[in-house]
Amino acid sequence: MSFVDTTTAHHGKASLRMENFTANPYGHRRLMQEIAVHPHRLYRFTCWLKTEALAPANRFVIQVLDRGGRSLAPVSFDVPVTAGWQKLQIGFNSLDAPLVRIYAGIWGGRSGNFWPDDWSVEEIDLTNVRRRDGTPVTVRDAAAGSAYEEGRDYARIQDPSLNFRFDHEGPPIRALPAAASAMARVCWSTTTTG
Repeated sequence: MSFVDTTTAHHGKASLRMENFTANPYGHRRLMQEIAVHPHRLYRFTCWLKTEALAPANRFVIQVLDRGGRSLAPVSFDVPVTAGWQKLQIGFNSLDAPLVRIYAGIWGGRSGNFWPDDWSVEEIDLTNVRRRDGTPVTVRDAAAGSAYEEGRDYARIQDPSLNFRFDHEGPPIRALPAAASAMARVCWSTTTTG
């Protein structure tokens, strides 16, 4: 049902081929990896996928769960039935979780094959910042915890590439001249997206 395939890979010498979905009574075929994360941080998960006669193609899912099974990012993809390597990305906030489980695969599969390869998880910064009432942004000194003021200490944070996907880098925090030296070490404490 799952095989190391040394004849095809997106990168490197092998990938994993997933097939024979009906061997599972529900048609499930998926991978899971558990990773440690920092609570209340934003992450981007990327993988590459190749498909061959995959049915149904609209059942490919990437899902991130915390230890208690709470879903942090369920995303379904309508992938092509047959296609070469394609890049799939999602973003998720770890909320209060120190550990997450990332699943990628097909639920309710009937036939065909798919090859997942090159999984990566990276912590990202202010991607998809949406500015409105109820979505504050707070910038704090990483060591002392003191807050900085937008417009006085740093320029307004705005994401010109806001698209609710995670295929771009977020905007930088730009210290204004009067506060530049004081803001040498900062981190953001709250960024709400969506």
